[in-house]
Amino acid sequence: MNLDYSWVGTLGSLFQRHRLEVIEDKRMRAKDELRKEMTDSLLMALSHVAQIAVRDGSMIGTDKNWEELWTKAADEIGQGVSITMDMLVIVGRKPTD
Repeated sequence: MNLDYSWVGTLGSLFQRHRLEVIEDKRMRAKDELRKEMTDSLLMALSHVAQIAVRDGSMIGTDKNWEELWTKAADEIGQGVSITMDMLVIVGRKPTD
């Protein structure tokens, strides 16, 4: 689906470029003990996205069968594979002047 989320890591500088005062710009690494919970949460979210991004059993923009991909992912997770991501907190505000 060619989604690009690389801009998320640059939110602090985007805030500054658009004249917002950066109050907090913090990256928090995912803890290993939360890997399973993070993977489960992400897969639940993806199942909801898939309801929108699937047409005729395939992911929109690909020839990949969603159910086959989902089954393979579940098999890999059962073997200990996990997905995690860092959490980013960026807080900004308009200048007071």
